[in-house]
Amino acid sequence: KGRSEEEAHKVYDKLAGIAYTLGEETQCPLLVEALAWLECRAEQFVDAGDHTIVVGRVLDGAPLREGDALTQKILGWSYAG
Repeated sequence: KGRSEEEAHKVYDKLAGIAYTLGEETQCPLLVEALAWLECRAEQFVDAGDHTIVVGRVLDGAPLREGDALTQKILGWSYAG
């Protein structure tokens, strides 16, 4: 199941058209229109079934604006992992 072999080789620019800056410590994208941001360094990877739990150390962060967070309750999802 999943994407076809052809689709699996396609590369998508997930940030195309989305305003972002780069974190000072990690150079990871920080979304300009987010409510807040945290810049973290991954320190531990834990296998958990078909998932991997990543434990990170927070390096920096800031609130950017007021607003309602995107949550499972708002989306009506039973799972949003």
